[in-house]
Amino acid sequence: MKVSMTLKALAIVLAAGSFGFAGSASAYDDDDNAAGVAVGIIGQVIGSAIEAEAANEAAAEQDRRCRRFARRCADGEGWACEKQDAECGD
Repeated sequence: MKVSMTLKALAIVLAAGSFGFAGSASAYDDDDNAAGVAVGIIGQVIGSAIEAEAANEAAAEQDRRCRRFARRCADGEGWACEKQDAECGD
C-alpha cells in the first residue's frame, strides 16, 4: 500500500506533538497513563487515515476496472459486458 507524503507528514506532526501533550498531561496523572493514552489516540488517528486512503485506492481501482470493461464491451467482447454488469452495477 502506498502512503502519500501528506499522510506521512501528518503522522510526523502528530507524533511530535504527542510528546508535549503526554509530558504536560502526566503532571496531572500519578499513574503516568497519559503517555499511553496520547500514543493510543495518535495511533487511532493515523490508522483511520491509512484506512481511508486504502479505501480511496480500492475505489479508484474499481473505477479503472469498470472503465476497462466498458471499453472492451463496446469493442464487442461479450465477457466484458457480463463482468461490467456483475461488478459495476450501473
